[in-house]
Amino acid sequence: MYEYNECVDLLERLVAKNHFVQKAIDQFWCTFSYYKQEEPEEYQRLFGHEGDCIKLYDTKISLEVRKQSEEQSLENDYIHFVIKHNTYFKGRQIGYYKVLFTLEGEYDDDVLYFD
Repeated sequence: MYEYNECVDLLERLVAKNHFVQKAIDQFWCTFSYYKQEEPEEYQRLFGHEGDCIKLYDTKISLEVRKQSEEQSLENDYIHFVIKHNTYFKGRQIGYYKVLFTLEGEYDDDVLYFD
C-alpha cells in the first residue's frame, strides 16, 4: 500500500513526464481558436478584438476516478488526469478551461466555459 506522500510524488512525476500542464495550455489556445470561428458573435460580445488578453491562472491538477457501475470491471471505469485552468480577461475571472487526459497521456476531452 502506498503512503500518501508516495502517491502524491507518483502523480506529480506522471504529470511532469506527460507535460499535462503545457499540453492543457496548448489545447486551450486551439480550442479557443475554434470557439472564435464557431461562435463569432458571442466571441465579439465577450472579447471584442482583445481575445489575446486572456490569461490562464490557478491551475488545478487532479486524478478523477468514476465507477461506471458495479457490474462492470475496473477496465471500464472512468480514470483521467484533469487539468483545470481558470480563465481571466482584463484581470477578472470569466470562466474556466478543463482538459481530460488518459493515463497514457493522451488528450481525451475538454470543456471551455465562460460566465
